[in-house]
This record gives sequence, C-alpha cells and structure tokens, in this order.
Amino acid sequence: MEGNVVSSSSTAFQTSGKHKLNCDRWNDDLCSNITYTKPWYRAEIRKLEAEISKLEANLKEDKQSFSTVHLNDILAKLINKLSKDKQASLEGLDIKGKLNEDGELDTKRLERFTGLCIHDISLTVEQEEGDICIRKHHVHGSCRGIEFEITFLVEENTNQDDRHDTLPDNQDGYGNLPQVINLDVNIKNGDASLKDFLEYVQEEKQLQQFFVTLQNYSKWKRDRLKTFNHFQAGYPELVSYTPLRDETIMTICNQQHPNLRVNIIWKVLVAREGEVNPSFDLQPCIPTEQLDNKGFLRKMRSKFLNLLKNIGIEKSIEVIILSIAK
Repeated sequence: MEGNVVSSSSTAFQTSGKHKLNCDRWNDDLCSNITYTKPWYRAEIRKLEAEISKLEANLKEDKQSFSTVHLNDILAKLINKLSKDKQASLEGLDIKGKLNEDGELDTKRLERFTGLCIHDISLTVEQEEGDICIRKHHVHGSCRGIEFEITFLVEENTNQDDRHDTLPDNQDGYGNLPQVINLDVNIKNGDASLKDFLEYVQEEKQLQQFFVTLQNYSKWKRDRLKTFNHFQAGYPELVSYTPLRDETIMTICNQQHPNLRVNIIWKVLVAREGEVNPSFDLQPCIPTEQLDNKGFLRKMRSKFLNLLKNIGIEKSIEVIILSIAK
C-alpha cells in the first residue's frame, strides 16, 4: 500500500507501511491499527483542548476590552464636561486605575453583604442609530449557591446629558435616561414558588426587584439549611434531613416509639411582585385518627404554631424534639 493515496471530497490521506499521516483526519487503514490510533487520538484531543482554552481566553479578553472601552468612553465624556480648571486638576491622576481598584473592593463588599457573586458579564451593541444606542447585557452569577443568568437590553440616548442641560426648568429629563426594554431571567434548579415572580419581573422589566427578591429568597433558604443541619447534627438519633430529596422537610422520630413521628415543614414563599415570607407547619406522619387516640400529635401542632409566635423557629423545633424524645 506504500504510496497509495486515499481521498475524499475534503481530505486526502497518504499511507505507508508505518501509516504515515499527512492530514488531521483518520481513515479505515488507521482504524485497523489500534496501537497507533489511540496515541494519535489523545494527541488530537490535547490539541483541541488547547485550542478551545485559547479561544475562550481570547473571548474573555475581548469582552473585558469592550467593557473597558465603553467605560473609558463614558469617563472621557464626563471629564470633557468639566471646566478647564477642574480638568487641569485631574491631570496626572490615575482615575481609571482608581476606578478598577474601587470596583474590585465594591465587588467583594457586595458578595459579603448580599451573597451576590458575579461570575461573568458581557456587553455588546445591538443597534446604534443616531443618538439612540441599544446595548445587550448578559450576566451570569449566583446568590448563596443559587445560579442565575440574566440577559437584558438597555436603550440609551448617548446625548442625554447635553439635552438635559438645555431642558426647560419644568422638565426633569427622566425620559432620556437609559431604560431596560427587554429582560430575560433564568434561575437554574429554581423551584415552583419562583415561577409567578419570574414572569412578573420579565413582563415589567423589574431588574432591581429581581436582585432584591433573590437576595431575600436565598437568605431564607440558607437559614433553613443551616437550622435543619444543626438539629440533625445535635440529635442524630431523632432527626433526619435529606435536602437532596426534599429540602423543605425535616423528620423527627423516636425509634422506641415509632408512632411518634412528625415532619417540620419550612417553605419559602415568593409572591408575584417579589415579597418573600417563610411558612412553617408541623405534620404527623401517621394516621392520627387510628394511632393518636389521646390527640397528642394534634395538640403538638397547635403548640408548635403558638410557640413560633413567641420564641421563634429554632427554639420551637427544639421543644418539639425534646417532647418526642421523652
């Protein structure tokens, strides 16, 4: 087969006794030599992985460069509006470097106090006609473990500042401010309680309300996980909690008295317009009519709900655990 050429519509191969490969494709002759092709495949995979990594790095750099250019453009416009004396006082100051440094500090503060962590931001110009510019923003982030992706369009009048200076005193110029004209929100692994709220923020383009509600929602979920795990660790013989199966339920059971088995239910409810509230309940796990002749479990539910109003969720749960342990 030495010197034989195998060709197709897009690629030609030259094979020899040693299966010399002159192209980045494989053919039937190579497939018959497994000892040769396995290392070749590994090498090709490594090449592709390296190429993908390089392209991803270039894409990230392009996104950052675009955002930096946009920021620098805005900064230059603001400086040009200052008086000559003020412009002269800014000479020699590294304003851009200071903004970047302050931005990093603000990001860390944001994550520490709100739980919000931004993983990636991209900005592209969708349309630019005259003074009107429409920019597309894509944000990928998380809030206390809840991942989200947001895509929104912002319509902006690039000469809004100039027009605002010439407006009559009885006009405030708010109509020229940047406006969100389209909003698409996706929460990964979001539960059903968020459905109506997500529809609302997308219909009404309430970007700020989305972040406020997400912060409150994630905080309640974090508190629930922390509380249930605390009691499972403190009373392992009585408490069982499997968040991967159902994160809203913690079960309390006395192994010596199997009939004494109840669920503590803690839901996080989100109203359509974004209000977040917890919902607590105690539910027996057995048919109370047959096995709760003295009404012990029914009274326990009323006792639990009354305790909630006076001593809070953690102490109320502890009272129920100790009652079942006796």
